[in-house]
Amino acid sequence: KVDRSGTEVRARTGYCGSKPMDVLSGSPVEKTLEAKIAAATPGPLVTPPAGRKGASMRLPYFYSSPNVARVNVAMDFPAFALKFEKKKDVQHAEVNVLGVAYSPQGTVAARFSDTLKLDYATKEEAEDAKKLPMHYENQFDIASGKYTFKLVFSEGGDNFGKLEAPLEIDTFTTSQFAISGLALSKEYHRTADGGADQVLALLEDKKQLVADGIQVVPIGNATFSKSDLAILYLEVYEPLLAAADQKNPLAVAIQMRVLDRKTGDEKADTGMMRLDPLPPAGNSVIPLAEKMPVSKLSPGAYQLELTALDSEGRTAKRTADFDLQ
Repeated sequence: KVDRSGTEVRARTGYCGSKPMDVLSGSPVEKTLEAKIAAATPGPLVTPPAGRKGASMRLPYFYSSPNVARVNVAMDFPAFALKFEKKKDVQHAEVNVLGVAYSPQGTVAARFSDTLKLDYATKEEAEDAKKLPMHYENQFDIASGKYTFKLVFSEGGDNFGKLEAPLEIDTFTTSQFAISGLALSKEYHRTADGGADQVLALLEDKKQLVADGIQVVPIGNATFSKSDLAILYLEVYEPLLAAADQKNPLAVAIQMRVLDRKTGDEKADTGMMRLDPLPPAGNSVIPLAEKMPVSKLSPGAYQLELTALDSEGRTAKRTADFDLQ
């Protein structure tokens, strides 16, 4: 019972646990993936056809507590090798995924396993889906530190893909002015349109990348074309908001610069942009969804540099590489 007007209540009709982090635990599929992830073979184990991009991933992270971050694994991968079979009047395929973060000593610091289930009404729809890249996301919590993150996925049969990337989580305290990782994106949704997906994310304890009513979908492949929407999601952590003085209001601003990745030359600069309005006092997290300043850039390899500054003179900086075709 909620005795408060103007409030929308969402509740389960019964108790159920959240989706486990290790869906494939103890299964033969998990053992196969573990063998693949431990193998010395670098890069993708399946070569895509000519003109098709291989798998890629990005690992933006967002602090959930002191020295603990939630990593958002975003992967885009080719679907040409998917094995569809008829199951209950639909064309069904599964992508099994195993992700492991290793410490410098080689110990497992975090892991997850999962199954992405794909269903299409007809064989023609399934074949069309194989011509396009697939998108996959998952999340896991990890302490501050330096790691190597490895991910392996199976598209059925002997078709596997493997990715590896460094993962460095900076130290963080609740008294620190800081910036999260930068989640690059080509797509967003209005949260009012999220519906069942939002409820499912809440029940599964998934962090949604939402700012000002916009939910950003992170990409695994940071390559943009001129026709793409280029946006990013980030969080600014401003502890002074927890006890802001109304007589001496706090100000926070951000600046985005785009640098040539080879020469370091500046190619675009938004200047300092004041964030207005700020969240209410007591909320030290400022979520932001911003358009990247890429409209006047020529094709090339770039680095996005984002700087945050508050009226107390504290600054924080974060960068992300991307390519423009």
